[in-house]
Amino acid sequence: MSQVEDYCLGRAWQLRLRPADSRWLVGLAISHLATRPAMATLTQHRQQLTAVLSDAVHERYGNPVVVWILLYVVVPVIVRLIIEWWFQQREQ
Repeated sequence: MSQVEDYCLGRAWQLRLRPADSRWLVGLAISHLATRPAMATLTQHRQQLTAVLSDAVHERYGNPVVVWILLYVVVPVIVRLIIEWWFQQREQ
């Protein structure tokens, strides 16, 4: 497990409910942030990251219950933790 996965799964019990999906979404989030300009605002990062992860969940899953859980429970937590981790890494 990577440092960012450890960071996210260690801080949110919601992510441990669906660990494989959480790791997949964390990986997508990190790859998305790596391609974004560093000068974007926090709000822009949050909106873009939420949109990318939501689109990916809709494309991958057909079960509406799984989609709902991921979109309304897991994705918001991942977005918050990834952005928190990302800005901490940039400060160091």
